[in-house]
Amino acid sequence: MARQRGFSLLELVVCIALITGLASIAYSRLSQLAEDAEQAAFQGVVGWLQAGVNLEFSRALAQGKLADMQQLERHNPMLLADKVVQRPSNYLGELSEAEAAQAPAGHWFFVLGRGELVYRSRYSGGFGRYQPDKRGDIRFRLKLLRTAADSPSKRVIRGVALERLAIKTDG
Repeated sequence: MARQRGFSLLELVVCIALITGLASIAYSRLSQLAEDAEQAAFQGVVGWLQAGVNLEFSRALAQGKLADMQQLERHNPMLLADKVVQRPSNYLGELSEAEAAQAPAGHWFFVLGRGELVYRSRYSGGFGRYQPDKRGDIRFRLKLLRTAADSPSKRVIRGVALERLAIKTDG
């Protein structure tokens, strides 16, 4: 009968090194997958928001009520998206500035005092033209698009846009 032996120390070290290497590769791929999923969900919500804004403008145009569009500036775009699709499950609602400061990453919320819709990202990069600020916020506001005219009273509303606000440098 041959005598059975256990693993040698060298075999054990090689096995642990292989498992560690495979685990680190799997972790990096998994974290990239999570980042890609967040970006895709974000882009989807932005598309829904713009569709809701366009639908509201089309309705006002068809009914001859473009003057009603004045009230949309600083309005919560998420309320317009309700007409297109259900609100995302990670929408926290309308928050005060103090509540917004405490909002967790990976959520949408509307800041009442500023009239801004904010997405606080979990990951810092890869949002294309929507780069988060230091806190991770990507901020939007509804903006009326008007025709050029020699006086403000003669300007006509020609559309509504979901405007991406500049990145805050103060964090």
